Amino acid sequence: ITVGRVLASLAAALFLFRFAFVRPRVLTRSPLDWPLAFFLLVSLVCTFNTYNLRLSLHGVYEDFEGITTNVMYAFLAWWVLQHVRSSRQVHLFAGAVILAGALAGFYGILQNFGIDFVPWNPATYSAIRMFSTMGNPNFLAAYLVMSLPITLMAFLDLPERIPTDRWFCGVLIVLGT
Repeated sequence: ITVGRVLASLAAALFLFRFAFVRPRVLTRSPLDWPLAFFLLVSLVCTFNTYNLRLSLHGVYEDFEGITTNVMYAFLAWWVLQHVRSSRQVHLFAGAVILAGALAGFYGILQNFGIDFVPWNPATYSAIRMFSTMGNPNFLAAYLVMSLPITLMAFLDLPERIPTDRWFCGVLIVLGT
């Protein structure tokens, strides 16, 4: 999370520098602007309508699931939307999301079978719960569930772009299910 916050801060500083000193000022509108703004609004309302403000702001130790992390993720999503211009970039971004989910899921499967090459802290590690690279099984599941629409979009778009064998697609659907 610290690396993510440092990189997000660097991206924000560069964005503000460019916005302040480079003309013309360009902000790209996207269909995700309003949903992202409403997500932040709901997060802020929930944060300040809580019993433990410190916990809502920063989250628990080692998980950092507070509003500061949500704001970072929302900024990074908006920042990516500012730089995506072509359909090729959309496909590359979707491919990166799918690849990250596939790698994290594969590592989680390896953990499930006891094959793990990282020496995790025994106080926080549970051998019966796979968490992959996310540090928490709930975060892994959340990422994989959030990447499902993008994966489904790519999977449904694939037969139009690449000649595929229908029998093989059927086998993939059965194996995926």
